[in-house]
Amino acid sequence: MGGLGRITGVALLGLAFAGWQAPHANAAYITVNGSCFAGNCASPDIIPVPGTSPLVFDSDVTLANGDSFNISGQIFATNTSANFLILNPIFDVKYLGPAPSQADTLNIDITQLYQNNFSVGTYSSTLAGFGTGVFGAGSSISVQNVVGGQGLPTLGPAGLPGKFNLTDSETLSSLGNPLTDSLDYTIAMGAGSMAGVIVEVAEPGSIATLGLGLIVLAASRRRRKGSRSR
Repeated sequence: MGGLGRITGVALLGLAFAGWQAPHANAAYITVNGSCFAGNCASPDIIPVPGTSPLVFDSDVTLANGDSFNISGQIFATNTSANFLILNPIFDVKYLGPAPSQADTLNIDITQLYQNNFSVGTYSSTLAGFGTGVFGAGSSISVQNVVGGQGLPTLGPAGLPGKFNLTDSETLSSLGNPLTDSLDYTIAMGAGSMAGVIVEVAEPGSIATLGLGLIVLAASRRRRKGSRSR
């Protein structure tokens, strides 16, 4: 499996009508195979009550074996005075080449910190989306939702290509403040995958009820990007 070689391109926070904005405080951060990909990984911000923060990213990742991917999408997070929290990760992973691929693994971890006033919560996690293109044998996607250091059952692996929609619900206690939520995705790309294959995550990530409040950590549905040329 290929290790992380380098990350190239742009990973910026916030999107204005006329172009990219400067980095936004309190945003989520993303690591790919343990290396910082977007956001403030070394000293992450905490979304206060109330607070909101977007993260828009579009960068290429080249593994040590030379296989390259583009990872693009957006995350929108908010923390309201009613303890309603939202984390919306919606993203595409596209294999750029060379073709055919070697056997690769991408560990994409999306993490957000929140100010939190509750110690108990019931989480409903979802892994949903689709893969399209010619994938090598054994290609798959899975996710584990880790809340306050407590890992929920892993959803998947779901085979690629095709649609996937998996759910689970668990009750957690001893949730701290700040509350860290991490959606840890693993995409296995089987040897022989062809350039242009796409994996899209575009459905709710997790929904949780905390104490008397409601926390939603979700991925909102968006229009399929399809075969975006590069």
